[in-house]
Amino acid sequence: MEQQNPTRSGANRMQPMPDGYPPQAYADDEIDLLELWRAIMKRKWLVAGLAIGLAVLAAGYSLMLPNKFKADVILVSAQAPSPGSSLAAQYGGLASLAGISLPSGDSDTKEALSVLRSRQFLSDFIRQHNLKPVLFADNWDAQKQQWIEDNGSDLRELLRGPASKPDYEGMEELAAGEPSMLKAVQIFREAMSVSQDKDGIITLSIEWLNPVQSRDWANQLVYELNERLRQESISRSQRTIAYLENQIAQIDLLELRQITFKLIEENVKNMTLANTRQDYAFKVIDPAVVPELKSSPNRKLMVAVALVLGLMLGLFIALVMNWRENFAKAEG
Repeated sequence: MEQQNPTRSGANRMQPMPDGYPPQAYADDEIDLLELWRAIMKRKWLVAGLAIGLAVLAAGYSLMLPNKFKADVILVSAQAPSPGSSLAAQYGGLASLAGISLPSGDSDTKEALSVLRSRQFLSDFIRQHNLKPVLFADNWDAQKQQWIEDNGSDLRELLRGPASKPDYEGMEELAAGEPSMLKAVQIFREAMSVSQDKDGIITLSIEWLNPVQSRDWANQLVYELNERLRQESISRSQRTIAYLENQIAQIDLLELRQITFKLIEENVKNMTLANTRQDYAFKVIDPAVVPELKSSPNRKLMVAVALVLGLMLGLFIALVMNWRENFAKAEG
């Protein structure tokens, strides 16, 4: 009869352990997945209740949020090089000797975008279109055409009294209950976003409660920005021409006189261009249209995230409770 190899049979019955590692410690370090599963199933209603509860809360909160609609305008820069930008590279040092500053023509698009985001431009836009009642609809009584007073909202007004003088010269004069222009600009900036890709394509977006207003504001912003920059360019060219004409009589060097005449010619061209082109700073590639689908809130995503978070929280609490029970049993 063939005898069994005790080494082979022992290997089948028992896994080798690391050298110098206590067998009991090695067994204690193993994660008992079955025990974890039993602990979770023992408290499955707690886990399910937390997950479903958070999902229901998220669903209720999302239903309280109003729908918003985003309108986009696609733009490209339409600005020509500044007058004298080509001359600056050739005669910049020579012109500076005569006190003539030649513009470099750089960063015209960045300057235009900075104007678009500026407080002054947005304040003028809000004031011109009377947007405060729209931005602060909850504080505006449309029937009475007046602001709703909140007597306890401004402690400073209560302390000063209605007959007190303004805190500083030039302070904005507001009707009772009327929000400040600074707050209006902050809300409008939150509704507006501007992005530019690597190819120079600019996207101006307005996200608001009313889809028609989103479209109108986006298109009107581009129109008024072009008009503002166009008028400023005309005024700047007129001042530059007037200054250079006065400087010609004081210049004796022939090359500098030629530069001055050339710069006057460039500014005249710029004025002609500004007077004949409506899309002065930005050319509209695709104007905004009324959005048909809401852009926010994403209620399905909010519920899904809340469900996952509730499930994770429930699992964590179930495992902690199981650990505390095992610890109490071991101590007892």
